[in-house]
Amino acid sequence: ESMDRLITRYPNIRTGLEGFFRERLLANAMRANPLLQPLTEGERSKLAAAFQSCTFKPGEVLLEEGRAGEAVYLVLRGRCAVFHRAGAPGPYPDLVEGDLCGEISIATDIPVSAVVAAKEPVVALRVSAADFRALVLSNRAVKSQVLLLASQRLSRTAKLGLLGEHDLRV
Repeated sequence: ESMDRLITRYPNIRTGLEGFFRERLLANAMRANPLLQPLTEGERSKLAAAFQSCTFKPGEVLLEEGRAGEAVYLVLRGRCAVFHRAGAPGPYPDLVEGDLCGEISIATDIPVSAVVAAKEPVVALRVSAADFRALVLSNRAVKSQVLLLASQRLSRTAKLGLLGEHDLRV
C-alpha cells in the first residue's frame, strides 16, 4: 500500500523500478543461458537494448514450423511446447524460463523445424533476425555453439522421419 501511494504521487518511481527489474531480469536470463554466456558485457548490453517484451496466451504460437525465422525469443516466464504439425509430438522438452527458441533457423537460414506454442501465459523477449545475426552470431563462440545445437536438433528431428536430407544442410 505504501508503494502504491508513492507511485501514485510520484509516477517516475514506477518507471525507475520497472527499468531496474527489467535490467536485472534480462542480465540474469542472459547469464543463465549457455548459448549467450560467451557474449561480452558490451555484446550483452547491445542485445538487451534490442530485445522487445512480448506476451503470449496459452495456445498462441511463437514460431511456426516451415516458415522463415523472423526472430529469436528468450522465455522469461511461463512454459512453451515444442511439436510438429505432422505426426505425433516429438520427444522434445518444454521450453522454460531462460530458454531460447528461433536461433537455429536464423543461424542456418532454413525454415523453422517445429512449432513453439505457449502452454500457459508466457512473457518473452524478442529480438529480430537481423539484430540476432548482427549482435549475437557475430560472436564466433556463440555462432559455433548455435550451429552445433542446430546439427544435433535437426539430426534428432530427421531420425523421427520429419525432415528430409535436404533439410540437414547446417
